Amino acid sequence: MDFCNAERSRRLRRWTIVMLLTSLALGLNQLASRVDLNIDLTKGGRYTLSQETLAWLTKLEKPADIIITIRESNNQPKIIQRLLLDLDLLLDAFERAPSSFPIRIHRVDVNARKAQKTLIEKYNLAEPNLILVATQGEENPEKAILFRFDDQPATDTSDPKEAFRSRESKARDAVFDSGLYDEWAESNRNVPEPTKFRGEEVILRSLMRVTRARKGPNVVYFTRGHGEGSPSDANRDHGFSEMQKFLESRNLEVAALAPDPNARIPEDAALVVVTSPQVPFRAQEVARLRTFLSERKGSLMLLIDPIVDQSIDSPPAFGFHPLLKEWGLRCHDMLVHDPDLSKFDIFSGDYSLRTYSQGEEHPVVEPLIRHGLAVYTGKCRPVERENAPPEQIEATELIYSSRTSWGRSDWRSQQPPDVRDDLLDITGPVPVASLSEKKLRPRHEVKIKGGKVAVMGSSQIFVNRILRSNAGNRTLLRNLVHWFLDESEMLDIPPKEIINYSIKMNEQQFRELLYSTAYVPSIVALLGLFVYWLRKDILAS
Repeated sequence: MDFCNAERSRRLRRWTIVMLLTSLALGLNQLASRVDLNIDLTKGGRYTLSQETLAWLTKLEKPADIIITIRESNNQPKIIQRLLLDLDLLLDAFERAPSSFPIRIHRVDVNARKAQKTLIEKYNLAEPNLILVATQGEENPEKAILFRFDDQPATDTSDPKEAFRSRESKARDAVFDSGLYDEWAESNRNVPEPTKFRGEEVILRSLMRVTRARKGPNVVYFTRGHGEGSPSDANRDHGFSEMQKFLESRNLEVAALAPDPNARIPEDAALVVVTSPQVPFRAQEVARLRTFLSERKGSLMLLIDPIVDQSIDSPPAFGFHPLLKEWGLRCHDMLVHDPDLSKFDIFSGDYSLRTYSQGEEHPVVEPLIRHGLAVYTGKCRPVERENAPPEQIEATELIYSSRTSWGRSDWRSQQPPDVRDDLLDITGPVPVASLSEKKLRPRHEVKIKGGKVAVMGSSQIFVNRILRSNAGNRTLLRNLVHWFLDESEMLDIPPKEIINYSIKMNEQQFRELLYSTAYVPSIVALLGLFVYWLRKDILAS
């Protein structure tokens, strides 16, 4: 037997097998790179889009970009890391889904302007912690902010509540405001953690908002000429610029309504807002608002403060009393007084409201009740439902003061100590925010939209300082806008359950786990070396 030829043949076969295996691996890798196939093996299809979402995607009218400017880093707050993880595969599912127009996902580092100059300049990206949905290929693209997290240190040192908030706390509030998660519950670390993920619904809403032409009015008008607060005013205590930012992020325009009583309210008006008037509205001005509500099925939001200046001789509710009565509401010129100091925030002195609509929960306050959120305000006045509202009017008292409070009638001239007048005062809990809606009789089972009115007994509920720092107030504003625009039932996509896994161990336990997981591969490696040495020794002999 020719051992030299036999050894040569073994080597040739060995290298042939190596080359064939290498070629097979390269071929499979090339084939896999050309096949875009994802299989969702998670329980309940966590990252598979629902049939409703797929149906809506075929109705998009423009291509869209989803831009993420959040950097993936271990230094990010834990809740932000979870958000990026949950969104990652879901966004890929949106990008791969069959739709009438393409959806593209872009992860942008706003600090690398040269590398991603086109996207940064096109969408004017400057914030590092932002998720944005925008239309593609337009000079002035429609944009909707999906998520925003401002992790910069507070510049307003006069607000202790903001100055001492941690980065983790700000991140948690930002995630809560986005609506991407739902049903928050206390964790074992005594901090609220979400139990359901609503990312699919929130992303789809934003895509539809920017890519589909809005049917009907889309401008929110703020009245002027009566000393009202301005939506362009950034003053922390009296301005409403935060409210304007919120409305614009919902793809709504904000404009001023001229005080001309003879001018018709513009046809593009979706909502008229009156913010803290200081002088009464004239009868002609109220009349055009009445026409807007009744004939054009419009919406009106009144933010009316108690009259502090005794020199102001104002008719009830600044001239809105007759209009509100037609809508089954009463707005008293009283002051809600509460002797219980525990109802006031120790830092800001704001009054907390935690009692909501009695009986059946109204959709506007249902999330507040479910999450145990408080709405904060300053001085406020009662806003009651009429005992017998007019026909077709459905009035609801939304938010109440505490049981220890009462509505003081002659509060401007009353001297301490505060004494309740059982005859003239309103016994607590006192309603301070109410809604009214005209329910028209449907014909042929077709829903007919009527006008809507919301009255808040204080403008402080939505001023910059309180709206910026309180999740309850932001949730209330978001739900009110959905209610005004009839968006509460637009989609019915079930949320996905969040499955949490956690391991608790000390340093010693971690080392033991690390060593134990290294045992098996180490033994296999040593066994392989021993077999290799043994075979080499046999061949050599």
